[in-house]
Amino acid sequence: MHKLTCAALMLALPFAGPSAANAQGADGAASATPLAKSSKWVLNADTELCALASGFGDGADRVVLRMVQYAPHLPVEVQLSGKPLATGLVMTPLPMMLGADATVQESAWAGVTAAAPGADPLPLLVLTRGWRAVHGPALPDADAVAINGRMPAVQVSGETASITLRTPHGRWLRLETGRLEPGLAALQQCADTLPDGWGYARQSGAQAPRPAEAPGRWLSPRDFPRQDLRTGESALVHFRLDVDEGGKVTGCRISFAIGLGEFSQATCARLTERARFTPATDANGQPTRGYYVGTVRWGTAFR
Repeated sequence: MHKLTCAALMLALPFAGPSAANAQGADGAASATPLAKSSKWVLNADTELCALASGFGDGADRVVLRMVQYAPHLPVEVQLSGKPLATGLVMTPLPMMLGADATVQESAWAGVTAAAPGADPLPLLVLTRGWRAVHGPALPDADAVAINGRMPAVQVSGETASITLRTPHGRWLRLETGRLEPGLAALQQCADTLPDGWGYARQSGAQAPRPAEAPGRWLSPRDFPRQDLRTGESALVHFRLDVDEGGKVTGCRISFAIGLGEFSQATCARLTERARFTPATDANGQPTRGYYVGTVRWGTAFR
């Protein structure tokens, strides 16, 4: 299937943490430390995702921006890694400005990168809202379309050429990205080809499988791996489900996961057992195989 549904399941145990601080706004952003691009943009693709990445700044200030797309029509996931982004929270506020636009109040899921041989893992922040490129000025949030009840994607103007953000420790940084539109267009072209590798033909008029019940009912706090709960582990797990002509899940693949523990295994085991769908239909309205892409966020408040 060419079209698909996006889901986000949030499995976070109740907590009382600090409220998000208000952004310092334009005054703080105006004094941001500029970080020039220190490596070329690199577009990588594997069977489950397409990713575009580049580094900014050097030494202790170095930040890597990675934009990831897991399927056609899904917003781009934004990942930021580097020492300046360290935080002790699982969820952290991350105010930012796209180009000269007003400050966007963002939040991010915090984790660590997979360590390369001989290197230490780095702090990693994953924005909770995806990005969509638009031609011309960005649309107001009221005109943006939410996906399955999620917050609307952040509208990224084609003229956006920098990203200014406030780190969890209150320091403002400006990533001198250059115009993002060409890179986002290349990322979309890459994502459009992903279903070909999954064995799904592109058909005009085809419809994706639809959950038979609210996806939030597929998991509960009792599914949290016990050992990971005791150690305070958390994870962000992207998955893809294969759904047959009867609406039954026949396969589960982990597209990308951040975090240690048994979260990936728990995600696939529970979703394969519990998720049910109204089948996908082909261009003639007949039931057919399809796929469903989504995300589970496992975590408590603090590490």
